Amino acid sequence: MVGTKTSNRCDTCRQRKVKCDERWPVCGPCAKGRRSCPGPPKKDIRFVESDENMAELPVRSRYRPPSGAQIVTLVGRSSEEYKNLHMVTLRSKNLKNGVQMQKIRLVDLPKAEPQPSCSSRSITPLAPSPPLSSNESLSARLYATLDPTTNAKIHSHSLILRELIGRFGTSSALDNATLCLVTSHEAVVRGDDVSTWFNIQQYGKALRSIQEAIDNPNEQYTTSTLAAISVMWRTEAVFCRVRGVSNQGIHGRAMAHIFRHRGICNTSDPLELYLIVDCLMGDVQAAVTIPRPSIFDSDVWDRIFSSIRGQTLVGDIYWQLMRELVKWPGLVHSNIMLQVSPELTSVTTDEALRRAISVAGRLELISQTLSTLLTDPKICVTAPSGRNDPLVPIVHQYRDPNAAMIVAYASFYSITVNRIVAFLNSRLPVSPFTVPVSPTFYPSAPLGSTPEPLFSPFEPLSLPFPESFLEKLHLQNVQLSQRVWMMYEQVRQWKPIGCLFFLNALKASFPWAGSLEMRQWILDAANDIEDFLPEQARWNPVRIELWAKCLSGEAIDDQPQESITSDIGIDIDYTEVLDEV
Repeated sequence: MVGTKTSNRCDTCRQRKVKCDERWPVCGPCAKGRRSCPGPPKKDIRFVESDENMAELPVRSRYRPPSGAQIVTLVGRSSEEYKNLHMVTLRSKNLKNGVQMQKIRLVDLPKAEPQPSCSSRSITPLAPSPPLSSNESLSARLYATLDPTTNAKIHSHSLILRELIGRFGTSSALDNATLCLVTSHEAVVRGDDVSTWFNIQQYGKALRSIQEAIDNPNEQYTTSTLAAISVMWRTEAVFCRVRGVSNQGIHGRAMAHIFRHRGICNTSDPLELYLIVDCLMGDVQAAVTIPRPSIFDSDVWDRIFSSIRGQTLVGDIYWQLMRELVKWPGLVHSNIMLQVSPELTSVTTDEALRRAISVAGRLELISQTLSTLLTDPKICVTAPSGRNDPLVPIVHQYRDPNAAMIVAYASFYSITVNRIVAFLNSRLPVSPFTVPVSPTFYPSAPLGSTPEPLFSPFEPLSLPFPESFLEKLHLQNVQLSQRVWMMYEQVRQWKPIGCLFFLNALKASFPWAGSLEMRQWILDAANDIEDFLPEQARWNPVRIELWAKCLSGEAIDDQPQESITSDIGIDIDYTEVLDEV
């Protein structure tokens, strides 16, 4: 059997050996010649007597019968012998009129063995994947920590932690420090009790590894050691309130000590840039607590930092803010020394005030850039409050969580510096305005308005400031506070640990509330952010006001502390912390 005819012409066109256009029921050539058109060819099947002439039959298909199959003839076969005959299609073609032409063969296939059922069929298991190494496992756990869909978002730490993935295995200090953070974060995700969030055993193991790296001359100033201390500093920032004891100052001084000796190694590495920011913030935090000037508050370091730029617009704003932040401890230190021991300092009140004004002027430029940034719908969207809050009816929805963090930091720092300016102005002789001991309520500005610039670098300022100028300064603090209040509705969705960066800005805005209701709103918001803490750790007006005075240098002891004028040299030693653990 050889199959159907290979041509689709009608028999009349085939005999005349002309081309057929196949327009059935009467094709074009037959209609033109007024001939009888038999229509499309029929599927005739031809049979052969034996296999001898099969080689002569045209086979244009790639199909070949399987091994053991025989091409057979139907002549002389009984019905029993037809059981294993199968028609195999060699070629098929669809005609324009819908008729399908096929070329087939009869093939005698050997009887197939019975196949087992699916239930009894043995399935060959896949080869198991090789187990993850400890380094790969830690990277996977850290990556899960950065998942923004979890109930434990840590947006303020995501940038630097993302750069650590793939860097494990070369430093036990970095591995153990990261494992300490990941273990605590996983406890939050699981919904464990607050008391179990901070793993004290893993914390002690991480500190011992860091101390060993610091004591090793080959590892002391490496990027891995600095990153390990940074991770522990951030772990303390997130979980120190749960633990009740914070060693952030020790980690901050350690980072500053290492960075001061090693300098900037590789600015093309994003991790290096993030570590520089952490070193600055860590030293500022430790210096304000003591207080003392920051070791990076000098012209030499300022020239070094001037060559660094952020990789994005938001990142560059953040870096410029950090460069101004290092001047804050010096302002607080001068403010305290002028009150306690003016004879021990070479800075006068006028000089300290002018330096604070210079910092406030540069912060105004950053604030104006942020005002422009907040109008970009790709960064932030202004919308009505979803909670129908009568005190804050308009809110900001940040598309970039890092932009929310920068606005919070900038607002907090600007409010604090403005407060230092007002306090130092009150200490000048013949000052027409005195900052009251208990702050009064200042009039509110239109919600969402842009702060008016007050410190122009091109106009000389006459000191002391008149009362009208200070009223504008207070109004600027109100407008900066409103930026903070307008982000609360979104930030509270990042509880419990993803919104802690917002607390300082919220508390700094407390004195600038325009009514008792607004002050109570701020207290409720602050306690809502830290609702995982016990009742005795909640915020109240007295605690917030004392906290704000300490950060501006207004609240001091009767006698100066020895640490105020002590040397800023730092010896890194975690022995006391390890003894506590």
